[in-house]
Amino acid sequence: VLAPRPALAAAQRQNTAAFVEIQSLTLQIEAAAQDVWSMSQSIDTVAHNIDTAVTWSIVTVICMAVGLAVLALLLYRVFVKPLQVLSLEMEKVARMEVDDPTIPTSILVEIHVMAVSFRAMVAQLQEYKSYLPHGILRKDLGGNEESGEDLTELAA
Repeated sequence: VLAPRPALAAAQRQNTAAFVEIQSLTLQIEAAAQDVWSMSQSIDTVAHNIDTAVTWSIVTVICMAVGLAVLALLLYRVFVKPLQVLSLEMEKVARMEVDDPTIPTSILVEIHVMAVSFRAMVAQLQEYKSYLPHGILRKDLGGNEESGEDLTELAA
């Protein structure tokens, strides 16, 4: 049974309209796929830039940590070490051990001035020590004389 011609023509028009719609949807899908591809490329570029930024940030932090460690070491050697040596030598002078002092050197003016003054003080103490009896100048930590002699007895 053959369909009448007007029904066939209507079916053909529907098929043609559906085909055109399918072609239009196919073009839209291809455009969307191109947009997705373009966005994925952009995302890859952004991810690469973020990786690069993170890498440089880590390198920067490591360099700053190393730089701070070097700075701390330099500050220790310039400030702390000469003061520690000077402090130890002052403790020796307090015990009247003035025979062979180790005087620190420093590039800092203040520490250098203290070292020069300390050197002069040690020279004076060495000179005074050469004229006084040994027991007068030596005292233990409690303030008692090590020799056990009284100053009046030594003077007599």
